[in-house]
Amino acid sequence: MGHGRLSPTESHADGPTGANVTEPNPTLPASALWRDVHKGIRFGLTLAISSTSSLDPDDEENRTGLAEMVQELVDLLDSHADVEDRVTGPVIDDVLPDLGAQIRAAHEFLGPRAAALRVSADRLLTAADPHAAIRSLHLDLAAFAGEYFIHQDHEERVVLPALEAAVGLERVRELEIEFVAAVSPHDRMLGLEFMVPAMNVVERAEVITAIRANAPAEVVAEVWELVTDVLDPEDVAALEARLDRPRG
Repeated sequence: MGHGRLSPTESHADGPTGANVTEPNPTLPASALWRDVHKGIRFGLTLAISSTSSLDPDDEENRTGLAEMVQELVDLLDSHADVEDRVTGPVIDDVLPDLGAQIRAAHEFLGPRAAALRVSADRLLTAADPHAAIRSLHLDLAAFAGEYFIHQDHEERVVLPALEAAVGLERVRELEIEFVAAVSPHDRMLGLEFMVPAMNVVERAEVITAIRANAPAEVVAEVWELVTDVLDPEDVAALEARLDRPRG
């Protein structure tokens, strides 16, 4: 399969993730379906790539922490694909069967490659040559991210606008709620670890407001503890101001 350079007007119709690689679609989706979790995954992959680029190979503690982060990131990838397949997949297959087939092909392509990242991460803990193990993981992460980012872009700029046109914005917003509800409590907290740092303050406020309106008090408290753990104090203060949260 060729991977030659594309001119601005060309399309790679049979990309390795099953997505069409084209000029950016000027019609952005009106809904937030996939927005926050996709941001979180991009953040996690970018952070992992950067960390494997600069980590001291002889620092065993940091190697262990990096390996654990990659395992958690793959957990998030697996959870996200599973919920897509169960919640949005059937709807897309029904109204946009060609795009549904592309998403399934992408998941089939990316799933084993995500699993392979676990093996590369585990080598950080056992390899006789940590420098080589970190370099290998860095290359594996970068190659995977390149494919995965194309898949995400296709979903957000091609599939989602087409889905909104096919079933209506109200139905897609219902799918947003169904999508979040289908994520297990454990996976939801795991996702927030990556999503909260990746979002801007407006998006963070939207998510926290929705959690406050729909979750039990103990879950709200747990989420806020996570927020204060993963954000800098300045970002927490900006979020508090946006939420008009009393200080104390």
